[in-house]
Amino acid sequence: MSDNFVTLSEAAASHIKESMAGKANPVSGLRLGVTNGGCSGYEYSLAFVAGPGEGDVEMSSQGVAIYVQADAVDLLQGLQLDWVDGLHGAGLKFVNPGATATCGCGTSFSVS
Repeated sequence: MSDNFVTLSEAAASHIKESMAGKANPVSGLRLGVTNGGCSGYEYSLAFVAGPGEGDVEMSSQGVAIYVQADAVDLLQGLQLDWVDGLHGAGLKFVNPGATATCGCGTSFSVS
């Protein structure tokens, strides 16, 4: 596995492991990517997958296999996924030091 440039908090890893265990089809990890869209220009994409896609960069954090789409590597450098549970609901929070702007939804960002 390559150097980790995406990390998970303990809370995020715990939730992801629990979610992976509940899937009907075999899941080996979490695939991260970026698509054009959202209110700020880019949108994070997440999927539980059986293995890496062609060209994915493989790593692990907190015992969770992470596969990053090759074309998203530059945009996800230093990304940390956290799990938050608050008054407005629970979910993954993306903390991306490379984002110059983010949307209120928390899944959309832009870079300069």
